[in-house]
Amino acid sequence: MAKTFMSATKTEGGDAAEFDYILSPSVAGFIYPLAVPTLVFLAPFILASIFPNMLTGIGLNVGKWTLLMWGLLLTAANIGIQEIRRRSIKLKLHIDYLVQSQGILFTSSEKVFIQDIKTTELTKTLLERMLNLGTLRIATSGTDDYEITIKGFSNPDGIVKYIADHRKEGE
Repeated sequence: MAKTFMSATKTEGGDAAEFDYILSPSVAGFIYPLAVPTLVFLAPFILASIFPNMLTGIGLNVGKWTLLMWGLLLTAANIGIQEIRRRSIKLKLHIDYLVQSQGILFTSSEKVFIQDIKTTELTKTLLERMLNLGTLRIATSGTDDYEITIKGFSNPDGIVKYIADHRKEGE
């Protein structure tokens, strides 16, 4: 089987040697949490540029360049926070199981044996299809709901194929 994942790290040596792949979410998967706050943070500057007397009309005496600097500062802080969030999520694929872990200071992980997977559901929005992303939900035989939700990873079809191939090998 050809194993290809865009943001995969082939593991060698140490504790990570037991996993075939350790995946991190794609930067493209974080476009929405990056873009929307940026628009909100820069909206006062944009409105002050379009309507110059708007702020003085409501009693605020702030320059539009001050608004721009605060918007850029908050945008930079948001980029840093989102990057830390992105790097704190890992999906580890093993021939028998997969582990989703997240967190830096306080970590949590969920381990699902591939043989216990009842169903996988892959959904893609139009933007996710253009960016080769998707949301993968995994349900096991012991639960009524989806146990793991994997979002923001590149090549979700490859993850589904990896799970399907290794389920067939074990049966």
